[in-house]
Amino acid sequence: LYASAVPLGLVADEHTLVTTSLAHRLSGFGLRVVAGQTAAEVIEKASALQPAVLLVDMQLPTLEGVAILSALRREAQLQTTPIIAMSAIHWLGCESYYLAAGACAYLCKPIGANNCKTCSNSGCQVSKTLHPSNL
Repeated sequence: LYASAVPLGLVADEHTLVTTSLAHRLSGFGLRVVAGQTAAEVIEKASALQPAVLLVDMQLPTLEGVAILSALRREAQLQTTPIIAMSAIHWLGCESYYLAAGACAYLCKPIGANNCKTCSNSGCQVSKTLHPSNL
């Protein structure tokens, strides 16, 4: 297969261990994966590369939560791209908060094969192999 025929996933987290771990999981599902560690880097890469799915930490340096989701959704080519919000900080209502802000799903860290939070939003247009419950 040509590299461009293989779907691209973008993992956004300031911690290399997280991006490496998620990249490994996603590559197991047949995705090419790129990573970003700052909000500016993520927005730039997402706009340029137009990934099939984004997994974005909600506590990125310089831009957090709703601000990063809004910035990504303002990019015309990313308005329908599935964005999965992820965070180690969980509070009552945070999933609804991020979904209302433009994410299609929410995962609470740590994210692993046996302990990831299942995507409950049926509007998330992520294929079965990319479904967060499979990560």
